[in-house]
Amino acid sequence: MKVLNVRGDWYSIEYRNRTGWISSSLLTSEKPVIRPAPATTRTLPAQAAAPIRQSHAGHPTRRPYVETCDCPYDLMRNGRRCGGNSAYSKPGGRNPQCYF
Repeated sequence: MKVLNVRGDWYSIEYRNRTGWISSSLLTSEKPVIRPAPATTRTLPAQAAAPIRQSHAGHPTRRPYVETCDCPYDLMRNGRRCGGNSAYSKPGGRNPQCYF
């Protein structure tokens, strides 16, 4: 990271051939500690999740994926359901098949 300019509490920086501004409250001289994800949060690739075999209307078509947010029952990285943030819940754009 290279500091290009300082204005008050803001720094203009260059990092990996990109330039931008960052608040001094977000900067530190210490390297961050990277901790492994909790055991309860698990990322499943799309191919690994087996479809749910149900025939009742209104039921999910597959098990929830982590970090995709295609369907309301998918999970975000923090383990919470995507809900209204899912592609299924937003008008226009993609329209994934989430329910029977």
